[in-house]
Amino acid sequence: MLRAATYGDGWHPYYMTVETYQKSVEGVKEFAKEIGRKLPDDYGWYLYTTWQMGDTYDEALDKALKRKRYGRDLGDRIKKYDILGTPKDCIERLEEFIDAGCRYFVVSQEGDWEDFMKSLAKIGKEVIPHFKNKS
Repeated sequence: MLRAATYGDGWHPYYMTVETYQKSVEGVKEFAKEIGRKLPDDYGWYLYTTWQMGDTYDEALDKALKRKRYGRDLGDRIKKYDILGTPKDCIERLEEFIDAGCRYFVVSQEGDWEDFMKSLAKIGKEVIPHFKNKS
């Protein structure tokens, strides 16, 4: 956080809960204040996370739990860190991160090509329009 506050034009952590993300944003801002730096208005508040969509939350969770990451099973941590579920579930989770200070998401989705394309279509038809209509 200190490097981001001192030298960066953005903060781009990965695999955080909403609460941890909010604390990290506050930490970057506090470090900047301590060193006398005013962060620019266009400072980038990013989050890298994994996204898994399904027809239900449980289906998405099941898909995510079946895949190993970093060579191991992440178990219940997936529920804490990932964006999971239906488009509505994903919108709610994204809004939680937005309320915590995030403005840009870099997401990874694991799975087969067909599942990826279905998810991408849902994101384009249901998730993105929700946020475009809010501006």
